[in-house]
Amino acid sequence: MTSCRNERIIMDKTFSRIQEFIKLETSGGVVLMIAAIFAMIIANTPLSANYDLILGTYIKVGIGNFEIAKPAILWINDGLMAIFFQSSPQIEGAFRQSHDSCHHRQVSVISEYPQHLR
Repeated sequence: MTSCRNERIIMDKTFSRIQEFIKLETSGGVVLMIAAIFAMIIANTPLSANYDLILGTYIKVGIGNFEIAKPAILWINDGLMAIFFQSSPQIEGAFRQSHDSCHHRQVSVISEYPQHLR
């Protein structure tokens, strides 16, 4: 009974740490950096043949008579492009908001200068 309770406590702590990490703004960048390093290591070792084999594996998705069959690399690329273009308006909005707030600060600073310095 105690071992089950200890396992439950360990699992709860692990999940709470993962949730805290996911809430960080930098978590996406950290995961991307680790994945890139991992991919470079795999691509430059004897495991690269398996890596290429996995990326070249065809994945088929279909509904009724409609089917799409593409290599895994294309599914990955298309998925990443969809995520990028989905988040682009959010990035653009954040940039505009930042730019607008900087512009207002400049205007207020300029208006505080004495008349003969403007």
